[in-house]
Amino acid sequence: PYGMLYREVKNLVSLGIITEEKKGKITLLSANMDLPYFAELRGLMIKTAGLGDAMRDALSGFAGIRYALIYGSFASGEETERSDVDLLTVGDIDEEDLLKALSGVEKDVGREVNYILWSVEEFMKRAREGHHLLADVSRKPVLMLDGDEDEFRRTIEKEDYTEN
Repeated sequence: PYGMLYREVKNLVSLGIITEEKKGKITLLSANMDLPYFAELRGLMIKTAGLGDAMRDALSGFAGIRYALIYGSFASGEETERSDVDLLTVGDIDEEDLLKALSGVEKDVGREVNYILWSVEEFMKRAREGHHLLADVSRKPVLMLDGDEDEFRRTIEKEDYTEN
């Protein structure tokens, strides 16, 4: 197993996906943040092997979710070690059950999850009114956990948010 891992790491280094730096007898590995597609790789990792997986697992038991997405600093790649996770959930689900599910995620990932829960009707009303959060989300990246991102964006972009 070690030999296979070593070969894969060397492949990633040769492709420029990760960088290696020697400090004495220790080799430090890190993601190459200068890659032109680093943001996409980072988003893929969050969605499949980190925060996104934990959130998706926590939300998987809720049948009434229309959309669930991470927005803010995590979605845009600007998070710091103190950043919380911003979650927008749209659907007809019980808020206490959502809170219980998210508390497990907070423990697992070591981050506070700030959530907004809107019913489908509330969401549609806010989209029609040009709600400031939706205006902001319409212009920035999101990490979609549940629902169709294209449909979500079409819904919130029906309004012209330039004046709000």
